[in-house]
Amino acid sequence: LAIGFDGTRLRFVRAQAGELLAAAGGDAALRASAEAAGRLSLAFEAKGDVQGSGALARLVFQATPEARGGADLRFEAITVTDAAGRVLPTQTLAPPRLAIAP
Repeated sequence: LAIGFDGTRLRFVRAQAGELLAAAGGDAALRASAEAAGRLSLAFEAKGDVQGSGALARLVFQATPEARGGADLRFEAITVTDAAGRVLPTQTLAPPRLAIAP
């Protein structure tokens, strides 16, 4: 999952596994890396199926001093594969809007 954001308004702090990923078992993992200012890459991995509803991850950002009003997150690339590495169909996610308050 590739996420874009305005690097002048937000600074990526960390990603935490959500309840859906935690329920997948001890072998489930979340990797997050800030590839460049304004771009974040997330990878989820589990040996078994991840099923149900809930958050896969919680993302923490810090607003910069230049941030006023709000900021958008953009889902730039989404690829989901099964255990055999076959690409599965996905739905496009609506971009979230973040309100930034002092």
